[in-house]
Amino acid sequence: MKLNTKKYKVSIFTETSCDYCTETKKILKENNIPFNDKCITVTSPELKKENGDTRWEYIDAEREHHMAWYTPVLIIEDLDNNTTYIPTVQDKSRHLAGQAMDGPEDLIGVLKPYLI
Repeated sequence: MKLNTKKYKVSIFTETSCDYCTETKKILKENNIPFNDKCITVTSPELKKENGDTRWEYIDAEREHHMAWYTPVLIIEDLDNNTTYIPTVQDKSRHLAGQAMDGPEDLIGVLKPYLI
C-alpha cells in the first residue's frame, strides 16, 4: 500500500497530549505514507505562537462542517484543491462509510480510496 501522491496530499490535525494522534502518526510512518503534522496545541505562549494559526484552521473547518471533532483529523487534499476531512468521532453513525474514524485502528481503512 502506498499513498497516491500524484493525486493526494495528507495532513493531520494533532494535539501533543493525544495518544490517538501519536498512534496515528506512527501508523502513517510505518506505512510510508507522507503527511504534514498540523499540531493545534496552544497550552503555553510559545505553543500559541507556533500553533495558533493551525488551531484556528481546525476550528474553522470544524464549524464549517457542523461537527464536534476529536483529534486526530485527517485532511486529504486532491489536485483540484478539494479537501476531505476525516475526523475521529465518538459516533460514526452520523458519517458516511469511510468518512470518520473511531481511532487509529480505522486509519488504513479510511485511507484505502487514496492508496495505490
